[in-house]
Amino acid sequence: DQIYYLRLLAGLERRLGQENYMLFLGNSHRSHNCRQTELLDRMLMRRVDMLILSPVPLPDLDAELDRIAALDTPIVFVDNYIKGRDIPYAVSDNRWGARQAVARALAEGRRRLLFIGGNPGMAALADRLEGCRDALGEAGLELRDDWILWKQDLGEGLHEALRSRLGSSDRPDAIFCDSLFKCDEIIAVLAESNL
Repeated sequence: DQIYYLRLLAGLERRLGQENYMLFLGNSHRSHNCRQTELLDRMLMRRVDMLILSPVPLPDLDAELDRIAALDTPIVFVDNYIKGRDIPYAVSDNRWGARQAVARALAEGRRRLLFIGGNPGMAALADRLEGCRDALGEAGLELRDDWILWKQDLGEGLHEALRSRLGSSDRPDAIFCDSLFKCDEIIAVLAESNL
């Protein structure tokens, strides 16, 4: 994911520079509610020409977006979007990509998929879950709710929930992790379990 963001930023910097714009960057680390609001406030105080935002769906975001709209500051989302908001966005086709990944696992004979996700409120990640469901549905299978683990809900309990699922008699034969940010944690649990 880091390489993706570096390339995205380099592309934005290059393209904006061609139009005589300068890129100002801020990072809220995807979990700091106050930091996202603070960064938006500072950008707006500096009267930026446009906001390019990878939105984190935190409680104050709707109010912030309404405030930005009232100031007539254009905004574009990248890498994620907010469902129900009429704001242009540029994201990967997450649903299609997840469907392709799961279809490949199914072609290799996998039938019991465990989905591990970070935050169901992130539209791009929810799209990945739907892509998994699409592929399983096309194969006459379903993704049961108890085979979906959300890190946001489980916190540190994610590892224990995964260990429990891996130790059960109907353990998964494939795991779909919705983000590279969590893969190393999951691989560590798999290694512990000699899988």
